[in-house]
Amino acid sequence: MRIPDIQQRLRELGDALLQPLLLPIPGEAIGKELYHLANSLSRRKAVRKAPVTSVPMTPELAERIRECARLHPDWTYERIAQHHGVNTARVSEVLAGKRW
Repeated sequence: MRIPDIQQRLRELGDALLQPLLLPIPGEAIGKELYHLANSLSRRKAVRKAPVTSVPMTPELAERIRECARLHPDWTYERIAQHHGVNTARVSEVLAGKRW
């Protein structure tokens, strides 16, 4: 089941519970269906889909990135990242002071 389908069915069950005198489904059946819907919302196990290609960030590498940005003010984050073999986001974090 897809999430929108589960949401719609939960709304229908909620509406049925709000009108107990007109309840077309026995309470036990609703309980079982709610249990089934809850199990349908489980996530798949997280797996890494691509190999790690960036070098690990170290304080020394962060310092080299800062120095490179200082020496080459016309370089983009992407160019600095490629030069040092890291992700562009890591360059942004280092230069913003969020890493090392």
